[in-house]
Amino acid sequence: MKAVECEALADQLGDPVSKFWAVVFRGTVCVQVGDIAEVARCHEEAARLASDVGQPIFKWTSSFSRSWSILLAGDVARAEALADEALQIGNDTRQRDALTIYGAQLFSIRWHQGRLGEIADMVVKIVHDNPGVSGFRSLAALVCMESGRGDEARGMLDAERSSGFPDAQNFLVPTCLDAWARVALACWPQLVGFTGVNISGAIAHCLGTLATVLGRYQDADAHFAEALRIHEKLAAPFLIAMTDLEGGRMLLSRRTSDDLVCAETTLRSALALTHRYGYAALEARAREALALSS
Repeated sequence: MKAVECEALADQLGDPVSKFWAVVFRGTVCVQVGDIAEVARCHEEAARLASDVGQPIFKWTSSFSRSWSILLAGDVARAEALADEALQIGNDTRQRDALTIYGAQLFSIRWHQGRLGEIADMVVKIVHDNPGVSGFRSLAALVCMESGRGDEARGMLDAERSSGFPDAQNFLVPTCLDAWARVALACWPQLVGFTGVNISGAIAHCLGTLATVLGRYQDADAHFAEALRIHEKLAAPFLIAMTDLEGGRMLLSRRTSDDLVCAETTLRSALALTHRYGYAALEARAREALALSS
């Protein structure tokens, strides 16, 4: 594992700068494989090195990393306070990416809170100002969909489809959706989507939702079980609730002998988590799905 090798080499060199970046990189990789205990160790080591070395970028990087890890654990309010703190450190020390990182973290925080509508106009404007960045377009569509602007989101999707998904190398063209999605994701169902700032959850969860849409319920069941295992290993209540919600919806669609009973149990679990942690949008969806199970 390259991340382990990097940290070992930094130890051999006795170089705290190399050691800092090695543990930051290793922490990122460990999120992707669901090793939350090792993530905690990397964060503690990075914070110690940031304090010892005193470089501004170290303090800023360590600070914003604490925000997403706290958000992962379910403390949304604390995560936002840490993101604000990291932005202040970044601005005070003139970190060029401070606002970009803060914006990415604010997206995740508002997503958890069910408040993406508050930043929807801003995100759409960013897309308008940066038409060549395909990732911005998909992000804007997601924000609109999550904030009740479904028609606008579908319009963005239609525009992207009509242009042939030019920046996606055609792998999302409808006729190739199933094959290419499976080719792209099936090799890594045990990994977690993580950019270094935003955690989107296990790839297995995405495979489960795709299999549900395609009516491949047995595959979907297996994927959701794997995603739930990973999310529980991460101790991430938002991601657990998200998988319970989609797993429950899948059971409502399949409707074999015991599916309605299992769906109600699964959706009640999602509802309890979303209510406990204040995930408003997910809570509303869990209630809506639960109503369909009765």
